[in-house]
Amino acid sequence: MKRLVTFGCSHTSGVGLKSKKDGWPYKLASKFNIPLVNKGLAGNSIKGTTHTLSEFNFQPEDLAIVMWPSYARHTVLQKDRMQMIMPNYFGVTTKDNGWIDYNVDENTSDLYYKHFYNEYDAIKTNEIYIRYVDSLATIGNFKLIHTFSDTLPTYFGKTSDILSFIKQPYLIKPFWRSFYERFPIPDGYGHINKEGQSLWADILYG
Repeated sequence: MKRLVTFGCSHTSGVGLKSKKDGWPYKLASKFNIPLVNKGLAGNSIKGTTHTLSEFNFQPEDLAIVMWPSYARHTVLQKDRMQMIMPNYFGVTTKDNGWIDYNVDENTSDLYYKHFYNEYDAIKTNEIYIRYVDSLATIGNFKLIHTFSDTLPTYFGKTSDILSFIKQPYLIKPFWRSFYERFPIPDGYGHINKEGQSLWADILYG
């Protein structure tokens, strides 16, 4: 392996941690004794993560680990930035919790979830993005591991069948669901403390 390259949302970028060295990407790269490139972006969606990964210049033998964000999020791609659209999970404004720095637009988000969002469309569209990233690793020169920040969604009583389509290795154990109750950051708006981050790195390394 040349480098560890990580993709995802705030659970990958390390929001809420006192140091980026407390995050699972840094801890895992240290275990492998290889350089880390952390491309996690707070507020990111599956679409945004796919865009970030597809634009990245991989080197031969890089190991990419994607922690896929929530299916409910959306991203509008613009020439010079990505505009994040996400539900108001905690009943606070983006200005209150600092997410205003991550291009989360409250007004656009409110309109999107009121008039355009539906769960089935979000799930099926995001399955396409994940399959696309999986195919990039199949034909590319880098290794890929899929992980998930939350449990796979269900619609009409059926769990997303994305795992039947992807060819690259995956870890189905959901990061946030597995660790938030045990390792929360106080007032961290759903983020995991450094103990939980270390445990996740151990799971990935093992």
